[in-house]
Amino acid sequence: GVSSNPFGSINFAVPSLAPSSPKETQLKSEENCICEARAKKFELINSEWKDMGVGVARLMRNSEDSSKRRMVMMNSVGKVVMNFSIRKGMKFDKSLSKKCAYIRFVVDEEGRLQKIMLKMKSECVVKFHETLLDFAS
Repeated sequence: GVSSNPFGSINFAVPSLAPSSPKETQLKSEENCICEARAKKFELINSEWKDMGVGVARLMRNSEDSSKRRMVMMNSVGKVVMNFSIRKGMKFDKSLSKKCAYIRFVVDEEGRLQKIMLKMKSECVVKFHETLLDFAS
């Protein structure tokens, strides 16, 4: 017989509602998305930039306490691939070319410093970078 499931026995990852780790938190209702952009995430590992996938990076501000700000990035299936608080004094460097642009920064993730680079379209990076600078001031 022919299976009615066109995908056969392939199991697709579905984002769970319950976080499977402390890193996988959902967007909170008391937060507002101030800026978002599609981006490719890279991490500096052993002096090489490693492609960590594509997703939507969002800059979130807590509506009840405007001093609470964070960046969240989710991949195409809704899994959180980056989630950190933006603190005063954080540095965000940008570089622009005609085709694309990069924002580089360092985050402290679970006690280890991690160098991150986000690649996005040039027309998106200016507002995203300005918002990051505002959040860190």
